[in-house]
Amino acid sequence: NEIGQDASELGHELGNEGSQFGHEASNSAINFGHELSQEAAADKIASSAANAASNVAGSAANAAGSIAGSAAHAAHDVASAAGNVASSAANAASNVAGSAANAAHDVANAAGNAASSAANAASNVAGSAANAASNAAGSAANAAGSIAGSASHAAHDVASAAGNVASSAANAASNVAGSAANAAGIIAGSAANAAHDVANAAGNVASSAANAASNVAGSAANAAGSIAGSASHAAHDVASAAGNVASSAANAA
Repeated sequence: NEIGQDASELGHELGNEGSQFGHEASNSAINFGHELSQEAAADKIASSAANAASNVAGSAANAAGSIAGSAAHAAHDVASAAGNVASSAANAASNVAGSAANAAHDVANAAGNAASSAANAASNVAGSAANAASNAAGSAANAAGSIAGSASHAAHDVASAAGNVASSAANAASNVAGSAANAAGIIAGSAANAAHDVANAAGNVASSAANAASNVAGSAANAAGSIAGSASHAAHDVASAAGNVASSAANAA
């Protein structure tokens, strides 16, 4: 690729130089023709000759430029072909090296996969053995736990039965004591109620006697008050009559 690029740059430089040379020669010929035309403007024959010379010189310059450009393009094509050949050879060598590397990689992958499979198989065997041992130990532990649990439940049932018997006896004794206490309480309550009734009867008799004496005293007091009031009214009436007589006499006088 580098050789082809160098040859391509050389071909472009040669083509550019040839084209520039042709343009310069053409410009020189055109300028020369114009100068001849300007100097012999009045002479059509000289002008025609100058134009013909200019055309010939321009054609020659164009031909030279074309030849130089063709040679530059040919050199560029040769350099490109050489670069393509070199690039193809380099690609072929790269493909061969890549294929060899891929083959070595595939072999290494196959070996690694085989080793990994063997390691996984050994790990699975060891794991299965460990799981079997763990399951056996777990089963033995469960059996021992079940036996211990059954013995514990049996002891609990015996203790519960004894506790129930003791509780029943205690409840029976408590019920007997409670019944006796209730009977004693009922007897004491009945006696207290009888004493209360006797005291109420005595209180009622005393209250009735006191009310009768109070009524008698009140009646006597009322009678004495009535008598005193009547006497007071009679005296008032006598005094009023005397006053009226005196007042009438006074009025008469």
